[in-house]
Amino acid sequence: MIIKTEAIVLNIRPYSESSQIVGWLTPEHGRIATIVKGAQRPRNIFLGQYDLFYTCELVFYLRQFQGLHIVKECFPLKHRGAFRTYWPGTACASYFCGLAAKITPMYAPQPNLYKLLEAALDFFSSARRPPGRPGRERSALEAGLFWFELKLLGALGLAPRLDACLQCHQPLAPEAISRPVSFSTARGGVICSRCSGQDKAAAGRIAPDSLALLRFWQASQNAAAALNVVCSERQAGEIGAILGNLLRHHLETEITGREIAIAIQKLSRSTAFDKERSRN
Repeated sequence: MIIKTEAIVLNIRPYSESSQIVGWLTPEHGRIATIVKGAQRPRNIFLGQYDLFYTCELVFYLRQFQGLHIVKECFPLKHRGAFRTYWPGTACASYFCGLAAKITPMYAPQPNLYKLLEAALDFFSSARRPPGRPGRERSALEAGLFWFELKLLGALGLAPRLDACLQCHQPLAPEAISRPVSFSTARGGVICSRCSGQDKAAAGRIAPDSLALLRFWQASQNAAAALNVVCSERQAGEIGAILGNLLRHHLETEITGREIAIAIQKLSRSTAFDKERSRN
C-alpha cells in the first residue's frame, strides 16, 4: 500500500553505506521509521528533500509490522533553514523532537501532538533577539520551551492543576496566591498553605509570581504569550524545575536534552551580554 502524508523529521541515522533510516512523526500514522535507499550517495533523488526538523510531504510503501517502510517520494514543505546557524533554537528543537520520539508509540495517530511539534519548531526557528535587547533571545526561547512543555502535558492529559488545591479542592483565593504555595509533582498540582502540612507529597514550593506565569501560559492559546513575558532568573528556575519534575515523573523517561537546551540558553544570554558590554 502506498501512503501519502505530511511528516516531520525526528531523527536520521545511517543504515548502510548508501542508505539512511529516518524517523518521522505523522498526524495520521503516528511515529514511523522509513528507509531512504541511496540517500548517502553523492547524487541521489532525495538530496535536499529532507533534513532534521523539516516538514515534508512524504510518500512511502507501507509495510506495517514487516520492517522499515520504503520512501518513494519526499518533498520539503518547511525547511526551517534558521536552524543551520541559530544554535540556541536548534538545541530546543533537538530536545523537543527527541522527546516526541520517546513518548510517541509507533503507528498511533497523534494529530494534536503533530500540530504542537510543528508549532514548536516554527517558534524555535524564529524567536530571535530584537536588536539592542541583550538576553531577550534567551528569555523568549526559554519561556517558549516552558510554554510548549506545559501544552505537551495538557495534550497528554497530564496538565497540572493550578487553580485549586488538590487536597481540599477549594479554588485558590486571591489572598492564597499572594504567598508561596506547595506543589506536588506526584499528584500534579498546587496545594494551599492550609493543606500543605497534611500532604506528604507536597515537597516543592512556588512563588506567587511564578504561579501566576504558569496559570497565564496554561490559559493562553498562542505561543506569542511566551514572547510577551521576560522571566527573571528565579522565575525561570522555579518554573523549569516544576515542569522538568512533572515530565520526568509522569512520562517516566530521561530528558537529558532538556538540560542541554536550557544550559545553551544561559550560555547564549551570557555571551550576548558580554558582547553588548564590550561595545559600550
